[in-house]
Amino acid sequence: MKMQNKNAEKLTPEQAAQISLCLKEWADLAAQPVDREKAVALLNEICTSKGEPPTVIFAESFENLVGLVKAHLDKNNREVGRWHNSPPDILRYSADFHGFLTQTSLALRSRHRLKAGLLTYKQHTEHFKSAIDSELYQLFGRRLSSRLLAKNSYDSHVLYLFYSQTRYLYYATLMGEMFDGLSPQKYFDVLLNLPITFFVGNTVFVCEKPQVSANSDVLHSTQKAAVAWSDNTGFYYLHGVEFEKDFWKTVVSGRMTFNEILKIKNNAQRHQAIWCNPDAFFALSPKLIDRSELGSELYLVESTELNELYYSPKMWFLRFQDGNLPPKSWAIEEIDPAYAEANPDADSILNYHCEFLEIYSMTYAEERQYWLQKT
Repeated sequence: MKMQNKNAEKLTPEQAAQISLCLKEWADLAAQPVDREKAVALLNEICTSKGEPPTVIFAESFENLVGLVKAHLDKNNREVGRWHNSPPDILRYSADFHGFLTQTSLALRSRHRLKAGLLTYKQHTEHFKSAIDSELYQLFGRRLSSRLLAKNSYDSHVLYLFYSQTRYLYYATLMGEMFDGLSPQKYFDVLLNLPITFFVGNTVFVCEKPQVSANSDVLHSTQKAAVAWSDNTGFYYLHGVEFEKDFWKTVVSGRMTFNEILKIKNNAQRHQAIWCNPDAFFALSPKLIDRSELGSELYLVESTELNELYYSPKMWFLRFQDGNLPPKSWAIEEIDPAYAEANPDADSILNYHCEFLEIYSMTYAEERQYWLQKT
């Protein structure tokens, strides 16, 4: 379908119908293994200004990438983070690669925004934007920084699934946009076949792509690593909250006691543990004190091992639906017993709890201003 070189005020029904098909097609492409022959050919073509082609080493997973890079550094007596111990060509091919990405991306975007016959990307970004993109970008970048990268000594590029804008370019291409004759195909090939790259001198390490599991546009799986490689390594998430592997196994087992859940210091992880172990709280036989019209519930727990453990004869809990949690999920929070006994009303307790959390997350200056306004 050939498109006119002017911005449309809205998509035609035919164009709109193609969006979901395009997103699925791109997701299917992103899930395919790296085409290693194409990856080598791309690096040979892009990294040309330094003479000889780079040596390309493929890693089967992120953990394998870290191990291969460290072994390479040890063999060549190079230290992570020690610029003065590294040869001057430590980033030999990175500049060429980065320059290609930057120039191509800017060229495609500028030409597209000027000439595309679709709505501009900004006007219908909700179709193409993905929280998973930024989550994975930060996940890989953070781990590369903590385990391999050091200031000005090495370079890497994380491209896997960082596709929100690129999926729009892909869609525009399928719709017939010509980009003034500039083909985005090589740009797409780089994203699909060089997802995570690490540069050390003449050597370029390329990490294989993982399989990603998600729910409502956040990383999530109760069955396996949400970001998983074929060698059984990966990163574990529940509704966008990260867990260490063994801890994740305990949480998703469904066999945690409420006492074990209360000991989880990370608030987001504790909420996910409650979600995975919905019967743990009711195993305490809590007494329902009040249920509000909005559905919040105030409970009292007495004469249990939990009371003995915390030396508290009466423990009060509020069970409520938190907008930050998945739909139909419940948060359970312990409440100040003095306040709960004086105000045994679920809505009043909920307002008190939310106000407490708001104050707890404030900086000192914000909290001081809050109390000044109160008085």
